[in-house]
Amino acid sequence: MDIIKKLEKDEGRRYFINKESIEFIVKLMKLNKVETVLELGTAKAYSTIILARNCQFVTSIEKYEEQFKEAEKNVKESELKNIKLIHGDALEVLNDINEKFDFIFIDAEMKQYLDYFKKCWDKVKEQGFVIFDNTVSHRKHLTELIEYLKNYEIMDLDIGKGLIVVYKR
Repeated sequence: MDIIKKLEKDEGRRYFINKESIEFIVKLMKLNKVETVLELGTAKAYSTIILARNCQFVTSIEKYEEQFKEAEKNVKESELKNIKLIHGDALEVLNDINEKFDFIFIDAEMKQYLDYFKKCWDKVKEQGFVIFDNTVSHRKHLTELIEYLKNYEIMDLDIGKGLIVVYKR
């Protein structure tokens, strides 16, 4: 059985991105010819694997050891070779990442979304973008981020549990 189908049957699915959201993201990746992705918040690697099937390379950071180990197992089962998993706190790990990415996907601790964005923005290539997940379902945690993003080109979308797309032009 395909690893994605297996994960979709998983009881712990609450950690996964909404199907409608990931489908939208994949379409956006194809339209923008995304080659490289940085993901903050790997969880069990559900979105990581889908992203990797649609680009050249994904680097994904997961803070929690149990989730990280599960992600390693799932990536191995996927047999994809274009995924790099990093175990650690994204706010620290980002200090050691020097490359730039076409797309950065932030699906980690909501209360830190603004801090993640500030650390990531210089790692987004021109014409690239950042996407935040759960921006409708967890809006109360995002007031500072929403205010901060008023100076950026964004799309605030009611897709799945909510997505905010921030473009770098």
